[in-house]
Amino acid sequence: MSATILPGRPAPLGATPGPQGTNFAVSSNGDEVTLCLFSADGSETRLQLAERDGDVWHGFVPGVAPGQAYGYRVSGPYDRPRGQRYNPAKLLLDPYARALDGPLHWSDTLFGYVVGAAETDLARDDRDSAPGMPKGVVIDPAFTWGDDRLPRTPWSETVIYEVHAKGFTAQHPDVPPGLRGTFAGLCRGPCVVIFIVTIHSQKLRAFARHAHKIRCSIHFHFVVRIRQPARKRLDGNTLSSPILDLCNRFFDHRHTTLLIRKIMKVFFRTPGKLAC
Repeated sequence: MSATILPGRPAPLGATPGPQGTNFAVSSNGDEVTLCLFSADGSETRLQLAERDGDVWHGFVPGVAPGQAYGYRVSGPYDRPRGQRYNPAKLLLDPYARALDGPLHWSDTLFGYVVGAAETDLARDDRDSAPGMPKGVVIDPAFTWGDDRLPRTPWSETVIYEVHAKGFTAQHPDVPPGLRGTFAGLCRGPCVVIFIVTIHSQKLRAFARHAHKIRCSIHFHFVVRIRQPARKRLDGNTLSSPILDLCNRFFDHRHTTLLIRKIMKVFFRTPGKLAC
């Protein structure tokens, strides 16, 4: 693994791969930022980011390609009354990472302070948190769309359905078991609603369940919503179309709850818990 780091550039933020290596840029008010590169066996190589533009620390590492796991450590004062909790023993995720490797393993070592200490959160915990932390992953952002094109459906004919990407098909009996809870499952015929034009999928980003919720077996599930886009033109005139006229009936407040419950029961095989 490369132990050489060059100045690089402050933008864009995140890990940006190129033909010769990867540029790393992260924003921090700390006194020192260290880039941590991880091998497949878990070994760690630390490289200090010496270049700083404003609050952005950056560096270019030759030879680092897509697939590389990484994180950061930030040094600075540990002054809880002033809201400063810098702790280089704790591995930090890049907020601009486009992929993560590994799960979050909850333990007291993840906390920057000693859990249960008499000084409460004033006592700094100097144990390394890297073994229990997921790592960011350098990815190649290029993607070949083939023959796919933007549909460019007019707003006057658009109905947006906000849906949970997994829960939409997780228990649907008409979707093949291997496709349930996946993006491919969203494309199956039984999941198509005749007047819905655009799907707004939820839960597209990585997330971690809180340790308390894991211990108590608590699970959260986002509700689904059907939304109409803005119905006025720039000149203030109201848009009208057959599909909006149809939606006007559906979105009458007196009938919205009943309607969506029926849709969820018929199409999605779920009772339909609503936040109305």
